[in-house]
Amino acid sequence: MLRELAWAWADGDFDKQAFVDALTIIPIGTRVGPWAVRLLATRNHELCQRLAILSDSDKDFDEAPAEPAWVADHDPEVVRVFFSHPTLEPAVTPGNEALVQAALDAINLEVEGPITAQRVRDAFRSARVATKERPALAAGPGARKKGEFALAFAEQLISARDSGRSVNVPPHVEALLNFLRPDFTPSGIDDQSAPSGTSDTEAAAMSGVFDVTGTP
Repeated sequence: MLRELAWAWADGDFDKQAFVDALTIIPIGTRVGPWAVRLLATRNHELCQRLAILSDSDKDFDEAPAEPAWVADHDPEVVRVFFSHPTLEPAVTPGNEALVQAALDAINLEVEGPITAQRVRDAFRSARVATKERPALAAGPGARKKGEFALAFAEQLISARDSGRSVNVPPHVEALLNFLRPDFTPSGIDDQSAPSGTSDTEAAAMSGVFDVTGTP
């Protein structure tokens, strides 16, 4: 699904398309910890030019996501975290309501009322135990269908792209892709990290995304 969003981001730009085609995406399947990032991007011993971590924030809509403390151990020009807030499904909903509805229909998951990020979040939320600050919440009806939804939504993205329909690339996904692009310079100065003459495709192979949402 992430690569299909990236294709929508690339649109008709051949350089971007080559970058997307070569981009390394590693599904982790759980919340990422420091070991995997340390393996690829230990400060001053990096094995890749740029590494983006895509993670659910697992916060309420009105709470700001917070980076793990260990991210500070890495060069911010190389490693950054991008949050699907509060989780992947509601984060891709704004601007893509018709595609989300079609994906929900494909996996036989009913959401009452118009499609909104809040309703989609409620449909896919995990169970929550009670604490002193907040009550318990039961899991949503789609809690066990996150993977199915991701595949169904990816199919809708492919169909939309083939038919020329509009796809809204979520801002955090656009920011992630812009960060990984070889010609993007986070510091605002010329990027000297890529060898002279490195193509978009070659440089994309030096970059990568940790998808820690647990979905394809």
